Amino acid sequence: MFRRILETRYAPPAAAAVVFAAISLLIVVYGCDRDTSVEPEPRLKPAGALVSRTDCKESKYLAAPGATAAGQDCLEYEFVGGDTLLLTHVNAAFNCCPGEIAADIRIQNDTITIVERESAPACHCLCLYDLEYRIEDLPAGTYTIQFVEPYTTEADKPLRATIDLSISPSGESCVERAAYPWNLGSGTEPYGILISHSGCGSGENTALMEKPGVPGDMSCVDWTYWALGNVLVLDHINAAFNCCPGAITVDISVQNDTITIVEREEQSMCDCNCLYTLHFEIRNLEPRSYTIRFVEPYVQPGDERLEFTADLANPADLPRGIACAYRPHYPWGSRSTIEEDRAELDAMREEILALIGAPSCSGNGECRYIGLGAKPCGGVWEYLIYSTAGIDTAHLEHLVRRYNAFNDGFNRRYNISSDCMFVLPPRVGCIGGTCAVLGVVPR
Repeated sequence: MFRRILETRYAPPAAAAVVFAAISLLIVVYGCDRDTSVEPEPRLKPAGALVSRTDCKESKYLAAPGATAAGQDCLEYEFVGGDTLLLTHVNAAFNCCPGEIAADIRIQNDTITIVERESAPACHCLCLYDLEYRIEDLPAGTYTIQFVEPYTTEADKPLRATIDLSISPSGESCVERAAYPWNLGSGTEPYGILISHSGCGSGENTALMEKPGVPGDMSCVDWTYWALGNVLVLDHINAAFNCCPGAITVDISVQNDTITIVEREEQSMCDCNCLYTLHFEIRNLEPRSYTIRFVEPYVQPGDERLEFTADLANPADLPRGIACAYRPHYPWGSRSTIEEDRAELDAMREEILALIGAPSCSGNGECRYIGLGAKPCGGVWEYLIYSTAGIDTAHLEHLVRRYNAFNDGFNRRYNISSDCMFVLPPRVGCIGGTCAVLGVVPR
């Protein structure tokens, strides 16, 4: 009897069996769903980085057609790929020798703050750079972008813009800057800056590749005056410094008609010297004649001074020239033979003649002459006739200046002598469609 009661009490009725089966089915289904589902990956937080920067920008680039004017401080942006913001800070001001340029990028809600800094301002001058940034995993939306710049003051208007990337995926915003170094061409006092310098030359006595044809035993200055902006551009080729100079710096002073450029190095850590190219600009320089004097750290007593006169006053032509000083000792010098150097001169002359080609013309105004070579006694060896029609005259002038500097070094290196007869420049004109000599210019 007791056993029968137990069996009756614990046997599940039909309704209970149905409920139990339903619950079991739910458990099975729920368990399957949970095992096969894939949880979505969490969205990455936006992050930004400074990806590249230019060197100190030259005046001719700032003044070029279509370039952002020097007096503007701008941000340009482009939203690509649905989540990547490309930013360019145009005309950002830093020291001419800034060390490392870096930035802290903070993204808080809808505000992007970029704090720019430099590690080691070593020069007594400032100049303008372009910096490029990349911010990834940024949802489309409205953001305020603001820059904190090292050389603006509280009185300056900040570079800040609010943009809706879903409506305007690209654009720019600028503020005007009247202070130095944005005030290029504003008529202030002349000032000079070191724009850039190369690394140590590829060999102990090797002229640098970007300025071929300048002998390794010559310290030379290749200069050009740009009337637009009153800027004198100088390249000091084969400037001697320590192989480990630290920061290379300059002091440039303009007093009346004399420009003095004092070159220095921060430290001399290596037991060797080598040759560099230094690129300068002297801005707000009135067009007249100047004496330009270089003070070099490794020039020895008795060495020729690198000093020359540059006449910037001729408005008809682009004033330019090259001046050199002979340096026979380390780290300058030449290991080539007279035969090798003569062959180099011949090859350079052939390059010039090939560029001139047959000087065709349609009128006398297209015919010019240019002096080639350097006689040991002074003056040029010859005059070449060329036409301005269909020729890059600036390139021709550069090749001739390069040849003349090499020829001058050749004369000094091998004690070449010559007569002292002055070669008169020719009168040229267009005859039968070709530039030709009509006579000589009377003295």
